[in-house]
Amino acid sequence: MLNLISKIIVLNELKVIKFDDLGDITNSLNIDIFNIFSIDNGLNNETINITISNNGYHVRYIEMNSANFISWLKSKNIFTDYNKDSLYILRNSDFLDVKNIFSCIGETQVNVGRGGSQKAHVLSHLDFRLSLYLMAMFSFDIRLIYSLNTFNHISKDRYLSWTNKFKRYVFPTNSNMYNPIQIKKFPWYCKINDLCEYHLECGEVKSNTIKDFLS
Repeated sequence: MLNLISKIIVLNELKVIKFDDLGDITNSLNIDIFNIFSIDNGLNNETINITISNNGYHVRYIEMNSANFISWLKSKNIFTDYNKDSLYILRNSDFLDVKNIFSCIGETQVNVGRGGSQKAHVLSHLDFRLSLYLMAMFSFDIRLIYSLNTFNHISKDRYLSWTNKFKRYVFPTNSNMYNPIQIKKFPWYCKINDLCEYHLECGEVKSNTIKDFLS
């Protein structure tokens, strides 16, 4: 089992990014490679779009559905080689989808967590990279990024793997008392309001339809 820490941002609306300008910005920031994976289940299995910035090979935009992306994660592409230079956009998704999509990399079972180390209050490289990528994508428009970030009003089902459930008991002496039902072990990646399993098993990929475009 491999444990990974993720950092996410949920935007409240879609925005158009000037792709070639993004290449210029990343180049000025000494970012040699920037891979943007757009995972969109509105695409069919035959559609994999790859766009490279016209002013160089600094920015690559790869668009596919989750089925193709999961297959590619299970292939022989080395995740650690490209992940450090990548941003993943999951359209119409939440943190549970992140856990499910990245549940298997190669032949290794993966658990994606939110992080909670003793240094959680210290700026990490992961926090900094996400902030830097956002700044580059939105041309350093701080007010725009603030307005797009849903941090202050995001619902729990978007950033938690589950919500705690409590059953209320009414006592004659105190109607406000209740006892929580403690669930000691959750099944992997259960959907909200449902405890049935949505676990993706590792398995051999019989065919790889995604070209090795990151080599």
